[in-house]
Amino acid sequence: MIYHALGGRKITFWKLLTSARKLGKRYKEKNIQNIPLGGDIWTEGGILIFDQKGDLTYTYYETYGEEMNMVEIRKGIQDARGPSMDR
Repeated sequence: MIYHALGGRKITFWKLLTSARKLGKRYKEKNIQNIPLGGDIWTEGGILIFDQKGDLTYTYYETYGEEMNMVEIRKGIQDARGPSMDR
């Protein structure tokens, strides 16, 4: 169900091929362990953020081969938390 909430997006074989060199470099620079062709390599995922009532308040769509925008994701989390005096 979550996969469908993110649009059921899949990468193309061409995107996988054209990203391989860039991803290999990134994995090495950031010491990311990767299992070549392991897992579901065709699915593009993302992050869903829900508020305390369980309502979806933010969706971040993964872009294959790119780092996630953590500033944007943190803002989505803060917005889901709502106004707080602790901030």
